[in-house]
Amino acid sequence: ATLNYGHTIGHAIEGLVSPQLLHGECVSIGCVWEAELAARLGHIPKEAVGRIKTCLASYHLPVKCPSGLSLENLMGKMAVDKKNEGKTIRCTIITSIG
Repeated sequence: ATLNYGHTIGHAIEGLVSPQLLHGECVSIGCVWEAELAARLGHIPKEAVGRIKTCLASYHLPVKCPSGLSLENLMGKMAVDKKNEGKTIRCTIITSIG
């Protein structure tokens, strides 16, 4: 199965906040979080995350998760994603912008 950037986390957010945020808005937040994960794992520089946030925000897309969402609830939603492999959550890890 092909993974789309921002969608693993974005779909989890969407499942918890819809219809408060639209699909694309949730994916925008998912892109930022997946970039943060890539930076923490050393795959992209931290500055790249800032560039991604700036780009998405310039299109008036949200870049922060709505308040009140817990990591536990997000992980619970991601745990049942159809693209997982068994109990392993699959998520894109970017290695560059572009």
